[in-house]
Parts: sequence; structure tokens; C-alpha cells
Amino acid sequence: MNSFSLSAPRALLALTALSLAAVAPKAHAQAQSLLSSNQVVVTRVEPILPDGLLITGINFGKTTPTVSLYLPGSKSIAVLNTKFAAGSAEIVATLPAGTTATAPGTYRLMVSFGPGTAATDVFEFTIGAVGLTGAQGIQGIQGVKGDKGDQGIQGVKGDKGDQGLQGIQGVKGDKGDQGIQGVKGDQGVQGPKGDKGDQGIQGVQGAQGDKGDRGEKGEKGETGAVGPQGAQGVQGATGVTGLDALPIFQNKPAAIAAGLKVGQFWIQASNGQVYRLMDLNGGN
Repeated sequence: MNSFSLSAPRALLALTALSLAAVAPKAHAQAQSLLSSNQVVVTRVEPILPDGLLITGINFGKTTPTVSLYLPGSKSIAVLNTKFAAGSAEIVATLPAGTTATAPGTYRLMVSFGPGTAATDVFEFTIGAVGLTGAQGIQGIQGVKGDKGDQGIQGVKGDKGDQGLQGIQGVKGDKGDQGIQGVKGDQGVQGPKGDKGDQGIQGVQGAQGDKGDRGEKGEKGETGAVGPQGAQGVQGATGVTGLDALPIFQNKPAAIAAGLKVGQFWIQASNGQVYRLMDLNGGN
């Protein structure tokens, strides 16, 4: 939080400027440090007669700030109307009604360009018949910086060990002689191409023979004698029972579970096909 004491009317502003000059080196150094960290800093508040304040600082934002004023002897806060141009280092604020730049009292001013402490600063100042702020004492001379100690001696680097001797490479065997390539035989002479034979003459189609005469119908033979009666044949298998009388099951396991015997027929409910139970383990 910055703090500075001002008094009005304007006749006293020259003396105020003198007190500012006394602290200028320190203020400038602080401004440079805060400038690098983008901290909003109010460096000066100057009354503008009859009801205005000129606020000067560094690192002001690009949007119109909120300027709040704590009134003398009260905990209430007044939000001031402001005029601000983006990129400017000055804010013009209007005091609340009934308050002038010469009204005595100690004020606390807060300037905020957004959330966070880096975008806000608080500044205290006085208005009215009060004594001038004394000049700030001269900053003491900074002590002499000690000499940098000598760097220690670096230890001796150990010698690199000798590289071991490389083993003797074995003798490479001789490459065998390549066999003699056989002589390539001469290409035989191509025989002459034979002539294409002539197409044979198509033979003459023979004449169709005459149709033969139909033979005469033979006489009817006499009826043969009746043969002896044959032996009785083996009885045939029982025919399939009508579909309406067959039991209906979903599948073979259901038919077996219902007590169907080998050789009996049943109808599968899903497709209406008739099956005969052949065995209990195999197919139908």
C-alpha cells in the first residue's frame, strides 16, 4: 500500500512537489521493480478543484478501473465516477457530492483493474488544512558488495587406462578354383517349314434308301392253361398312420421323454415334418 500526504489549495502544490523530488530516486526504483512484475501501482494523487482527483500510476490496465474511496471518519465506501483512456497512466475521478478537493480529512483510495492483488493498489492521502508532509530521509549508502571467492582448484583427472591388445585374426582360407565352364553347343539349323496340305474334297452324300414294307400281323395265339396257385407272400409292413393321429413334439428328446418307442412316428411342431424314431441315440 502506497501512502502520500497532499494539501490544497494549489498554492501548496509547489511545496508538495519539493517533497516528491526528495524521494524521487526511491520511488523510481520501486516503479521499475513493479513494472517488471506487472503490478498495478498508484504513485500520486493530486486534488483537482473543486471536486476531482488526478490519479497517476504505472501498469494501469486497458479497461476502465473501479475507483473506491473510504470517506473520513466513516467505514462507508464511495465508488467514484472515472475517466480513463486505455494505455494512459492517469485516471480522473470525481469526488462524491458534498465533498470537495479542499475538504479536510484522511482518505484511502483503492484502484482496481480486475480480480487479484496484481491488478489492485491502495493509496492513502490527506486533504485539508494539515501540515506539509516532511521530506523523506535520504536513503543510506548501500554497503560495498564483497568480492566473489576464488573458485577451488579442480582435482587432477585420472589417466585413461591403456587399451588391451587386439587378438590375432585367424588366417582366411584360400578360395577354391572355379570349375571350367563347358563349351556351349552350336545351335542346330532350323528346318524349312512344310507346305500346308490341300483340303480334301467332300464326298457325295449317298441316296436315301427305300422304306421297307410293313410285315403282316401274326395270328393270335391260343390261351395258355391256368398255372398252379403260388405260395402266400410275406405280410407287408404296417402303413403310416394318418397325420391327424400322430403325436406332435418339439424335438426328438421330447418324443423320447413322452415314451415314444422305436419304429413309431411323430410330427415335429416347428416344421410339420413326420419323423420315425429309429433308435434312442442316433437320428430319426
